Amino acid sequence: MISVISSFAILAIAALITLILKNNRNKGILAISAICTAAVFTSITAVLALTGQSFQYQFYAGAFLGNVRLCMDGLSAWFSLIISLVFSLGAFYGWGYMQHYLDKKNDIGMHIFAYLMAYLSMQALCVLQHSLAFLLAWEIMALSSFVLIIFESWKADVIKAGINFFIQSHVSVVLLTIGFLMMSAQSGSFDFNSFASLSAKQANTAYVLLFLGFAVKAGLLPFHTWLPHAHPAAPAHISGVMSGVIIKIGIFGMLRMLSFAPIHYEGVGYLVLTLAAISGLYGIMQAIVQKNIKKLLAYSSIENIGIICMGIGLGLIGVGSGQSLLTYLGFAAALLHTLNHALFKSSLFFLAGNVYHATHSLNMEQMGGLGKKMPWTCLFFLLGSVAICALPPMNGFVSEFMLYNGLFRWMQEASLTGAVGASFAILALVLIGGLAIICFTKVFGITFLGTARSEMHEVKEMPKIRLVPIAISLVLMLCIGLCPWLFNSAMQAALANLPQVDSSIHSVGQEHLAMLSLVCICFLSLVIILYLLRNKVQSKQNIRQSETWGCGYTAATPKIQYTGASYVKTYSDTLDGLIGFEKQSDIPTESYPQQAGEVRSESFDQLEHKAIEKPLRGYQWLMSHFLFLQNGKLQFYMLYGIIFILITIILTFIIH
Repeated sequence: MISVISSFAILAIAALITLILKNNRNKGILAISAICTAAVFTSITAVLALTGQSFQYQFYAGAFLGNVRLCMDGLSAWFSLIISLVFSLGAFYGWGYMQHYLDKKNDIGMHIFAYLMAYLSMQALCVLQHSLAFLLAWEIMALSSFVLIIFESWKADVIKAGINFFIQSHVSVVLLTIGFLMMSAQSGSFDFNSFASLSAKQANTAYVLLFLGFAVKAGLLPFHTWLPHAHPAAPAHISGVMSGVIIKIGIFGMLRMLSFAPIHYEGVGYLVLTLAAISGLYGIMQAIVQKNIKKLLAYSSIENIGIICMGIGLGLIGVGSGQSLLTYLGFAAALLHTLNHALFKSSLFFLAGNVYHATHSLNMEQMGGLGKKMPWTCLFFLLGSVAICALPPMNGFVSEFMLYNGLFRWMQEASLTGAVGASFAILALVLIGGLAIICFTKVFGITFLGTARSEMHEVKEMPKIRLVPIAISLVLMLCIGLCPWLFNSAMQAALANLPQVDSSIHSVGQEHLAMLSLVCICFLSLVIILYLLRNKVQSKQNIRQSETWGCGYTAATPKIQYTGASYVKTYSDTLDGLIGFEKQSDIPTESYPQQAGEVRSESFDQLEHKAIEKPLRGYQWLMSHFLFLQNGKLQFYMLYGIIFILITIILTFIIH
């Protein structure tokens, strides 16, 4: 644990120095150096923990906290490595992304400070075994994330998104605080180990509160509403880190609870699986109709959090029903998809940042033809889309196939109720996969193919420093897709901290992943062979290039291309009741079609509109009737104080 504590010290010292330094470039170099050094130190302990070792350290943190215990076990190590990887890649990408702001002489010291503190707090959350210290680190993470989101604070939408995130983050803090206090009151200690002594009846209520608190951070439905606002507002490297690991700390919390909170596993598993399936479906359904690329990716994160939680729900059902293979497949799919999503979603957000810097827009309806001007960004986005759609040979296929396998095995061995539940879960996963393909063929086709839909000057590929972190992620994604068995031992070490995971299942898991590896390798080999055969056949033919036949129409313009809205029109018309649309037109009805004009459509989140925006408007309407009380006259405010004191005295006498 000495290396982990050393990494904390390095990050804290570097964060403080960035507030003192005046040169932005020196701040950036210091931050990258500190993050890479801390990542190496932390990863040494994490890798050793994944080989079966466990590291603990205890220190006295004053009268308020008392003895605080740190522990790097398999579960902590798995998430710690993911956090280190994504934060390191984000730092390198962010260095290139922020050059634009460096040239404008903006002070980015607070941004760098917050980035370092976010990394420090998340690494601390992985190893802390003390509930109060855990809450303090959670609060530091929330505050630093808020500062990162509102970097462009001169924009009203950014401030609004930041405040939305800040409020919902503290809803999470309140829920976690109540849950931990309930457990500590019943166990007599704030240490996680003491919570294991509680009975399932004592732990269930606290578990529900803790689960809800972690679900807010993870963005699980119906606590998802901060994600679609925060992601488009934040810089691209922050969006990548936020989707890659910050929402995953909610997943870590859910899994960590299982190591110390005895609960009714099967009942909770059904609940989590149902909520996760709905969340996954709702997320991808909303993603399809978005025009803003980063907002689309944000809703896709909600979908993938749903897939991860489906694995957790399946694992819980396996624990409750005593099926060790089901437990392994569910939890292993959740862990592996957490890693997979961290890689491909952070890469896609980085690529969206490339598109934004090249076009100064995130609205895909204004784009088109970027593939010719940004070939590497186009290729990398295509590979990321293949991964997120769970197509072989990329990594998303492996984790989702494991989840499919677990659901089918559950359906074969379960009772009638379980078989029905498994059938609905499989159907939900099938629909999520199909809708994901629609979503990402849309965003890729509209953005990178065709011709430009608006004037774009000097669109060009980004510098290599912006592409290297993405290339590293893609190599890892392909490695997981082709050789998933390499990660089985590490997953087994992480699973050892979860309830009733049979260590003897290791060989079965190895065989399962080896089979998936063979499938992906065969698929990739087939694609390569077909490509080489095609080239060989075409090499013997004369290829003539000419304009595409336009069906006799010779006045083609970019406006007659598919738009994002027209691409998914059949889908959006079918689900009009579930997905909100607002249409505006400036074409007078009586003059159409003689007079030109525009028709605009915008989608909105129906759940957010009905559950949050409408109640807030009602509350504002109610409070507006009491504005006369705030009249600015001192004598009235003194009168209010006197009335309050009199009421307090009267109520005191009545009560006694």
